[in-house]
Amino acid sequence: MKTKSQKNQSLIIIVIAIMYFAAVLSSVDYQLSNLWFLTPGIWGMEGVAFWKAFLFELPFVMLRIFPVILIAVVIIANAIKKVC
Repeated sequence: MKTKSQKNQSLIIIVIAIMYFAAVLSSVDYQLSNLWFLTPGIWGMEGVAFWKAFLFELPFVMLRIFPVILIAVVIIANAIKKVC
């Protein structure tokens, strides 16, 4: 059974997750398809130019996406723990 402080911490984490996700979505005009690679024309590039753009942008993509995935995994893990 969770204590009151644990419930408050969980609520704070959920609120922060929602705010983070809203900020990330607002940065790409609320279109999930634009959430990944923001370099214009990256998919039309070929050869070395493509790889330079891809490898340059990849860490930024990971920074945008990783927290959302991590929060989803934590929420699912907590839900499973409650059931078991």
